[in-house]
Amino acid sequence: VARLRAGVAAIDGLEILGEPTMSVMALGASRLGVDIFEVGDVLAERGWHLDRQQDPASLHLTVNHGHVGSVEELLADLREAAALCCKPAKERILQHSKMLLVNAALRVLPSPVASRVTKAASRYLGIGSGELPKKSAAMYGLMAALPNRGDLGEMVIDVLDKLTRPEDSTP
Repeated sequence: VARLRAGVAAIDGLEILGEPTMSVMALGASRLGVDIFEVGDVLAERGWHLDRQQDPASLHLTVNHGHVGSVEELLADLREAAALCCKPAKERILQHSKMLLVNAALRVLPSPVASRVTKAASRYLGIGSGELPKKSAAMYGLMAALPNRGDLGEMVIDVLDKLTRPEDSTP
């Protein structure tokens, strides 16, 4: 845990959130432009599966004795992922502007229309298409921007249903 904490502290753009006293911790972005959920997607492509959390956006991990031999490999992948997921200023501003626009539109649209827009966006992200998305950064960005938390509940239930339903089962 100490090696992991020190290693994360040395990675530009990442930080351990809070002051964990044991082996459960959350990784967050320490500067604007690093999308922690994209970091999670890159790590997933490399075989690391860290849970995503919101408020604040973070990756959650629990370290145990079985991870001792993997610390340096994880830190190397974290360094590369943080570097890959650092957005240039123009792209970051454009992405942030899109999220603000979507959030503002969802706040002024009548609730039934906003729900339809949310469902359409979730299908676009692969959450209603019958299979789970390969990457989740966009999905978590959308969920964080939703003003209607009821829509978020429906999205989460849909994802959980897909995770727990046997493959040969029909809806």
